[in-house]
Amino acid sequence: MVIIVRAKNMGKTAKKLYLRLNKLGIRTKLIKDNPLLISWGKKIQFGLNDKAIYNKYLQLKKVSKAGILTPKVYDNFDEIDKFPVVGRNYHHFGAKDFVFIKSPSEYVKRDYYLKYIRKIGEYRIHYCLGNFYVCKKVKKDDNANLIIRNHKNGWRFVTYEGVYKNDLIEFVKRVVSALNYNFGAIDCIMDKKHRLYFLEMNSAPGLDNKRLDFYVNCFKRRLK
Repeated sequence: MVIIVRAKNMGKTAKKLYLRLNKLGIRTKLIKDNPLLISWGKKIQFGLNDKAIYNKYLQLKKVSKAGILTPKVYDNFDEIDKFPVVGRNYHHFGAKDFVFIKSPSEYVKRDYYLKYIRKIGEYRIHYCLGNFYVCKKVKKDDNANLIIRNHKNGWRFVTYEGVYKNDLIEFVKRVVSALNYNFGAIDCIMDKKHRLYFLEMNSAPGLDNKRLDFYVNCFKRRLK
């Protein structure tokens, strides 16, 4: 049996996963609250991602401590020594908190700030129980926002089989080891010198059919 515990704003994708697993004959429940699991004379398996870090700032600090490149992090606005920067909140979803700041006169309060890295590529690698699905972010149209790159602003993810695929997978292996996740989507960027930078890891990423199948198949194999 599978129990999916969903976050407040993650119901849509969680429901897709719930329906797909049930369709395959895997008994699945979808709940909002954290359950109390009691082992009453039977061995139970603890939940996947039970050590997930939902604070994106703490993710960056832990990954950086493991020797993995991240954009420079500023705890306070007055510490910023070079602009532009990106302002973020500890907990964010869908880039709703994202703010691009070009100079000290454009102060906007955020929980932390990141040095803006000029990138030649942005990637999302889905990881689940030792398996990888690599995607690249591409424009949906010519009017796409070049700073805030999300679906709302004209961008989408496509399956990536390019020359950097193996490098991205090796990079993600290091990230997963540092954060101790069982599954999730790792967002990273590549700069002009082809260096990879970790941005964040999402434990409840939005999924289309292909990516949904990837997770369903991984969970299904785990249950066998």
